Amino acid sequence: MIHNLTIVVTPSLPIGLAYVVAAIKDLVSIEVVDAIAEKPGVTEVTPFDEDLSILGLRPHETVDRIQRAPDICLISSMFSTEWPLTRELIERLRERYPECIIIGGGEHFNAAAEYSLRNSPLDICVLGEGEATARELMQRIIAAPGVPLNVPGTVAKDRATGEIIRNPPRARIADLHAVAYPAWELFNVDAFLDRNIGQFDGGRQHVRSMPFVASRGCPYRCTFCSNEGMWGTRWTARPPRDVVDEWKLWMERYGANHFDSCDLTAIVRRDWLLEFTKLLIKENLGVTWGMPSGTRSEVLDHETLTLLKESGCQDITYAPESGSTHILHAMKKRASKRRMLRSMRACHQVGIAAKANIILGHPEETRRHVVETYAFILRMAMAGIDDLMVTEICPYPGTAVFEQLVKDGRITMDETYFRNLSFMTSLGTSASYAHYSRAELQLFRLMAWAMFYSFSHAIRPQRLVTLIRDLARGHGSTRFSKGLINLARRRRSLRRAEPVPVPSGLSAS
Repeated sequence: MIHNLTIVVTPSLPIGLAYVVAAIKDLVSIEVVDAIAEKPGVTEVTPFDEDLSILGLRPHETVDRIQRAPDICLISSMFSTEWPLTRELIERLRERYPECIIIGGGEHFNAAAEYSLRNSPLDICVLGEGEATARELMQRIIAAPGVPLNVPGTVAKDRATGEIIRNPPRARIADLHAVAYPAWELFNVDAFLDRNIGQFDGGRQHVRSMPFVASRGCPYRCTFCSNEGMWGTRWTARPPRDVVDEWKLWMERYGANHFDSCDLTAIVRRDWLLEFTKLLIKENLGVTWGMPSGTRSEVLDHETLTLLKESGCQDITYAPESGSTHILHAMKKRASKRRMLRSMRACHQVGIAAKANIILGHPEETRRHVVETYAFILRMAMAGIDDLMVTEICPYPGTAVFEQLVKDGRITMDETYFRNLSFMTSLGTSASYAHYSRAELQLFRLMAWAMFYSFSHAIRPQRLVTLIRDLARGHGSTRFSKGLINLARRRRSLRRAEPVPVPSGLSAS
């Protein structure tokens, strides 16, 4: 029988890979090695080399966990920042198991398929939704061992000639109700739930949080997002009853009492959201949940937010991204600042914790646009937003921003680019693509955080009291205090850890 090995390299329960495993588990014998579940805590951060650190097992440790020699290996990589680590993992696997067919899936392999195949011993990249494609791949390999080169929805490399073949795309799954639930029984779910890894718990104890997906696709084309290439712009949703039934199953099997949406854009149709919340209220499951609102925050009016709160929704993430109308237009971010602020105020009034995301460093951004964003940040603080996330724009492969920067000669896709991308999300950017310097970009981020939290705590002194209390007891009840506590723990962990030299013959950059 074909034995399939699944490697997980994501910082939380890998719901996308769990869906793929569910689609093929009747065809193959599966062993899961969850590299993150082995060391999921921020105090277990491990040096990867002299510059970068990682959560979870190192590549050689991950490969050492394999119990039986695999015929097929599936690797998931959602972010291109993981490529230095992922590439070493692929090389380790090929070195240990020369005949194994190695298949990559996820956002990175979708956006950089040819590059990944040329620069590693990878055999196949799966594009877009993986369930049907993975199933056909397994069936082809079982019927005729070897690397199948002509499966729709894949890019494959001919081992004999090195030729890379891009096949036609596969049609999107039309009926999400027919998709099997994630095969969590094959993953180490308790490693995350027992420790509430990566989830916002609002200071509650004994929260066991499971991810869920209620919809797929996003109708918008934001230039910093790779959604269009990965999922397409057609938004489809599961029946609300199907989602609730899935929650009940995880409550019974894992004792889950909180659920977090992983949807790209959960808020598209108001009627779907109202049906879902009313069903949750009727079922009275006694659980809480959270979700991002995406771009359609105008759907979240006072009536809808009141129902969300009653249904158990405890946190929402707004995504204004910028306070500058010019930059919003450049991002193709179809969002109304006025409507978003109105929704934020209503969210605060009904008692749902809210976070907002801001992106700085867009190639068209000037200092004037940053000042406009600062003004909007203060307005969000006045509206009642609880937490603010300020990130630098990350030009991921597969995004319109990336393609434009490549066209302009400002980015070359090579190992140095991926190395810099890793620094961009961990240590701060190694470059500024905006109309100001790298040092200014770092300063602008710090000023945005300082401005938001100082103003927010000044107009709502109870938040400052809560912050001091959380820091004193070492347990965060807000994202801000939890982030500060985790950052301190991570730094202490790294100070205790010894640097790890890069293994001979295996590049980490």
